[in-house]
Amino acid sequence: MEQDIGHTQDSIRKNPNKRRQQSDLVETATRRAFVLELRKAGITYRAIVQAAVKKFGEENLPSGYDCRAAALDVRRVLEKLNRDCQHDVAEIRRLELERVDVAMAAIWRSVRAGHLAAIDRFVKLSARRARLAGLDMPTDVDIKSGGDKIRLLVGGIDLANDI
Repeated sequence: MEQDIGHTQDSIRKNPNKRRQQSDLVETATRRAFVLELRKAGITYRAIVQAAVKKFGEENLPSGYDCRAAALDVRRVLEKLNRDCQHDVAEIRRLELERVDVAMAAIWRSVRAGHLAAIDRFVKLSARRARLAGLDMPTDVDIKSGGDKIRLLVGGIDLANDI
């Protein structure tokens, strides 16, 4: 691993364009993080551009950096966060499946011995595992109101009026 790092550093020294490319990536990431923080605070894109010019200097921003460019910066960061989040969800699901498997293995002897509490717990763990793995078939619900208004409550929230 250390040889790979040394090799990469040698190639950067030998190729100044590569050093500039990495520097550009760092500058872009820094600018995008700054722009995202301002946007999360509710700042307008016009004010974000002004703040970016003040912080980084117009000469250090991409040529013609404007409201559309700032919005694109925000969009790119959010797209990356969404991709990262999707990976995190898959990892968390896998970790949860591993935990359920460990719990199921821990009680298997008691299940085989016919202990009802262990069997009950095993069935619940098995159902949880099936939900995590997406094995359960979706439930179709067909609602016909005959033209009457339908009131739908989910978790105590009236979806028609409270949202």
